[in-house]
Amino acid sequence: MKTKKDPATRESATKSPAKLPAKPKPRAAPLAKAKPAVAPAAGARRSGLSRDKILAVATKMFAEYGFAAISIRDIAGACGVSIPSIYHFFDDKDTLYVRCYEQIFRAASAELHAVMMRAEPGHDRVREFTIGLCDLLLNNHDFRRLFQRELLREERRTIDQLTTHHFHDEFKLLTKEITALTGDKQAMDRAFSIYALVFGLIQMRRIGELAGMSKSIALTPQHLASHVLGIVLPEIWGVKKV
Repeated sequence: MKTKKDPATRESATKSPAKLPAKPKPRAAPLAKAKPAVAPAAGARRSGLSRDKILAVATKMFAEYGFAAISIRDIAGACGVSIPSIYHFFDDKDTLYVRCYEQIFRAASAELHAVMMRAEPGHDRVREFTIGLCDLLLNNHDFRRLFQRELLREERRTIDQLTTHHFHDEFKLLTKEITALTGDKQAMDRAFSIYALVFGLIQMRRIGELAGMSKSIALTPQHLASHVLGIVLPEIWGVKKV
């Protein structure tokens, strides 16, 4: 015979057991903010690097070792920055090389032009220009070496363009002054001879000294200018000291 269950017992049996409250999920640690990548420009600014500084360092390196021997890595190392920092300012090594030439030629041209403009037309202007050219090539070693290296390169498009652009006005003015002094139709040839003799005597002075040439000729810009003008314009500077 079946026994009847107590209603309370029956009710409790049908109810599901109470669920325990779920444990709260541990909160994930906040993600650390990623540091922004340092752009080449920012790195360059932080190191104090500038376009002019790169040009100054690269000019000395190109003058000392030549174009082929120098890499962007070498220049970046000398500047104390990364390679991308150099590329922020210049597209490639060729562009940097041309910019070095442009800057040093522009400065040299401006210096010679200022020398000519300070002098009185005629005799003084020719003399002061020649002294200025001698001083530039004797004492600006980077300019002289870069100029010499570019002359020796098979592809001389760079120097052709820069010489035409930066020294054409001074050459025309020098020719005009020589024409006024001598009335010579070959004044342009004489003007070119001043350039050629100054550069040649400076480049060849060591060989000249070994051959017996006086060291005093290229001792100072004034000595060298006097020697050159005595050769190119003997009717004016034959025995006169500059």
